[in-house]
Amino acid sequence: MIRVKAIRPGPFRADAIFRRMKQAAERSAELADKEFAKTYKTWDHKPRFQKKVKVDGRGITWEVWTDDQIYTWVSDGTKGPYPIPKKGPGFLAFPSGYKAKTTPNLLFSKSGGSFGPMVFMTGQVMHPGIEPRNFDTVVMAYVNPWYVKWMADALKVGARESGHAI
Repeated sequence: MIRVKAIRPGPFRADAIFRRMKQAAERSAELADKEFAKTYKTWDHKPRFQKKVKVDGRGITWEVWTDDQIYTWVSDGTKGPYPIPKKGPGFLAFPSGYKAKTTPNLLFSKSGGSFGPMVFMTGQVMHPGIEPRNFDTVVMAYVNPWYVKWMADALKVGARESGHAI
């Protein structure tokens, strides 16, 4: 004999799913923040990053950003050549060599910086520009697969917690 039994789920609890989705977004933002930190680990100048996770009627968004001008110049690059004028009286002085601490499209920072004998100039110097490091693109390429996995897991767990797992 075959028996058929109707299964009636309880009321749908969207709060359980949104709570898990928010946790996945927070985890992703934290991972992105840690990845950005690798890019300036050896710098003397430490940019300050901010994180924000937002849940509203349109969905869940997360952001990690900095308003630091130096970090932006390195990440986005600068178009050269451009003049750097001398400030005040006296000479413009700078070391004769420089080894970059970062590499385009890679997420790490190594030793480097200025070196060599000092150069003194009475006028301005032409800066060759900064090749973009594309830190934001590289960080997102790394974090996005984790975000997709964590969000899929959140949907499964949230559905189970709300009584609507399949």
